[in-house]
Amino acid sequence: MRPCPARTIRNSPCPAMGAVSCINPIAVLAEMTISLAVYLVLGAVITGVLCFPPCLIVQNILAASPLDNIPGPKSTSIIKGNMGQLLQRFAWNFIGELGSRYQKIVKITGFFRVGGFSSITSFIGLIVVKDVDFYGLPEWNLEYGVFINPPDDNLTHSKAETCYHVAHKMRDALVVEVGHGPTTVDILNWLSRTALELVGRGVLGCSLDLLDKSGRNEYGDALKAFIPILFENSQIQYFLKYVKHIGTPAFRAAAIDWLPFPQLRRLKEIVIKMDAEARKLYYEKKHNLQLEDATPRVEQDDGNDIFTSLLHANLVASDGDHLMDDELIGQVSLLVLAGTDTTSNALV
Repeated sequence: MRPCPARTIRNSPCPAMGAVSCINPIAVLAEMTISLAVYLVLGAVITGVLCFPPCLIVQNILAASPLDNIPGPKSTSIIKGNMGQLLQRFAWNFIGELGSRYQKIVKITGFFRVGGFSSITSFIGLIVVKDVDFYGLPEWNLEYGVFINPPDDNLTHSKAETCYHVAHKMRDALVVEVGHGPTTVDILNWLSRTALELVGRGVLGCSLDLLDKSGRNEYGDALKAFIPILFENSQIQYFLKYVKHIGTPAFRAAAIDWLPFPQLRRLKEIVIKMDAEARKLYYEKKHNLQLEDATPRVEQDDGNDIFTSLLHANLVASDGDHLMDDELIGQVSLLVLAGTDTTSNALV
């Protein structure tokens, strides 16, 4: 009877002993060591996560500071502090109370009793009036301003024509909708779609909404839902700085689906939609510029839009000032989101 070879792993049948299993003690010891190390690491992480908030609360209660004498509203929660009042959807009454009761500076209790301080008027006066020369625009901003804002006297006139054209399209769509008799019209939806089309023409130089009765625009719906769902996640954002560097972006995106926060999953879906549409718009615009192809996505403007000017400026920029594709795609989402939100409010 020959002994089992040393390389035999745990519970593997020994060739010399038929059906009898043999165990390699070295493999068992290595497996136990790895398991113990994994459990110790997980235990340390869980202990740190569970002990961090209580330790932070005790530290802020016991550690005295002269800043504790700054007046401020009473904390309503030992965990949220005043953040529940400040970050809720209808927080304007609380914000107005801060401005009327505390004139210069106010102490706001943050999560886990971490104090935050907000100056109501002092720093704004310094920036706007007294020290305005210290907050000027950098040289690179002035340089790119020449490309983005070309001195063209006909530019305002051409954009006015674009606005009139979009307004007439919305008018025609409303006439068709009410042409069959009395009906309920969601005017806010039409104004939001009109704002999306105006921003598409003025910012991106292409049509984003046909303004017909073909149905709702998914990109427009995502843009409208972004700000409200962002405020719903405002309290969760406080903890992002502690976990935003854990793992890869794909790992963090997958981890969101396992967290008990449905509003966070909804925000992820909206961001994915916005990013996909921004990438599509960017690569089509870049392809048309490189090939000097005038074929439109739906309808094409005269090239005086903001994003075309930005792409032209980026093509002639030096290596140090050149923006990467991901940065330009981020500019698409930024310009469209900011423009749509403000234009919708102006139309209403």
